[in-house]
Amino acid sequence: MENLENDIRRVIEDVELSRYRITFASGDVLFYEGDESKDLYILLSGTLEIRKGNVVVSHVHDRGALLGELSHLLNIKRTATVSAETGGSALRVPGEHIKDVFSRYPMLAMANTLVLAKRLRETTRAYHGFKEFCDMLPEAVIIFDREGRITSFNRAAQKALGRGWGELKNQSAGDLFPELSDFKAFADSLREKPDDSEREVTYTHPEKGERIFSMKHSLLRNEIGNLTGVVALLRDNTETLAIRKKYHRFRNAALVLGGFLLAAGVALFSLWGSLFPGALDLTNKQKALEAAIAQDVGLLQAQLSASARGRRALEDSLAAFIQKHGGKGSAVPYISVMVLDPEKTVSASAGPEDQKARLIPQGGSLAGIAFDDIAGSLHHPLTLYQVDPNNPTGVKSLGLAFLLKARNEHREWLVLQLDADKLDRDYKADEKTLARFKFPE
Repeated sequence: MENLENDIRRVIEDVELSRYRITFASGDVLFYEGDESKDLYILLSGTLEIRKGNVVVSHVHDRGALLGELSHLLNIKRTATVSAETGGSALRVPGEHIKDVFSRYPMLAMANTLVLAKRLRETTRAYHGFKEFCDMLPEAVIIFDREGRITSFNRAAQKALGRGWGELKNQSAGDLFPELSDFKAFADSLREKPDDSEREVTYTHPEKGERIFSMKHSLLRNEIGNLTGVVALLRDNTETLAIRKKYHRFRNAALVLGGFLLAAGVALFSLWGSLFPGALDLTNKQKALEAAIAQDVGLLQAQLSASARGRRALEDSLAAFIQKHGGKGSAVPYISVMVLDPEKTVSASAGPEDQKARLIPQGGSLAGIAFDDIAGSLHHPLTLYQVDPNNPTGVKSLGLAFLLKARNEHREWLVLQLDADKLDRDYKADEKTLARFKFPE
């Protein structure tokens, strides 16, 4: 530590590096989560706050603390937002000069290595602590990522499945359980029906043959409610198979009858649409909503194309639109309007005062949400779920995404976030209604 202090003092006194010295006031942001910058910051004085999404994860006040090192070392976007809690100063070393600075002051490179090692140790301890807890459970526990790949499991799962880590690593849910072959549809069903938290799945054991498991599951979400994975608890119910076989013939008959009724229902629905084409049309109120949204999108496209580039200009344009068109008297029940960058990270957002709590902040990501295409229309319907302490499955809202015409060389997006409850109450409209809207070229 004494050598590190000496190196920090030499850095402060180095005339050549003094040009990198910056000062900051309380509230200033050094960099945002999702930024592309690769500069390294060396804290000289003051206290900094580190946030992921809307959550404060730590405070840094140690003289000589390094920030932003992961973006440089791993060539990735910023993983957190760093802002000043108090005034202070720091050295901001450009990414292309970091290697030279570390060469001149090797103890800084050593300090950087120690910081990374400490983080790895803490993460490893947390992971092993969780795994040891899961290993004590009698039920099998499997963790899937949002794509359905296995990322971890406990000893009971290894015993129940008859396979080790080498055989199961990165296997998909569908490889093990045919019922989960469409993992996206499975995860969507959990969001739509959170009470449907248990189902049966089949599995072919390498020695015991077909097994039947009862599966309970829970969604894993990030700080803004996007799906990051699923935790599943499995219990082997194969012994009940003998009882089920008594009803096997009846069940097959019921399935055949159900399939016949479904086919008949589909045929009747198609015939109804052919005989009465107006039955599937939008109502007059829904058409009025469609027209109001089309007008607002045109206004926003014009405002944003005329605005200067940069986050502040975007925020001012969105706020001006909300102030004039997004209040309580608006025909469209806005929660927010947003501009997303090509990675679908929020660049700027604004919303009515009564919806501030549901506003997705700058730096939030919609990358995990499907932007469905609609034939013959410019819009992409969205379904969003946001974390709510009073609702463990998240609060649902709907959205419409449009490519920004005047800025599409950057493939930026305009997103209108709408109140699902008000759409249903005022317009009898849901995500299927929004999918029937048409916004032609």
